[in-house]
Amino acid sequence: MFDFFNAFPYNSFVYNFLGFSARKRGFIVPRMDQLKTPVFDAVKRYVDSNVIQFHVPGHKQGAGLAELREYIGERALRMDANGMEDLDFANNPTGVIYESEMLAAQAFGAQHAYFW
Repeated sequence: MFDFFNAFPYNSFVYNFLGFSARKRGFIVPRMDQLKTPVFDAVKRYVDSNVIQFHVPGHKQGAGLAELREYIGERALRMDANGMEDLDFANNPTGVIYESEMLAAQAFGAQHAYFW
């Protein structure tokens, strides 16, 4: 049997365009670690880096909204971030969102998964 994993280095082209059909033909398709949380890990790194926001959202991590900060918590407001390179962009994912979509597709046995 053809060893799909060792024949090609893992990359998005191989998985997205060949992975599903290769599995049907009996090739070995590498399994992704379904315990990974790429988006959550990126958001945690963002929060832990104490970024000073000069972009949306306008609440600026709750600095001007004491009642909102008390109600939902400071950490929730710090996690509310706009798309940035480290957090990826939902309209054209190439990083952690893309990796999460690939994990979801594999978990559900689908060719593709898209987060909206």
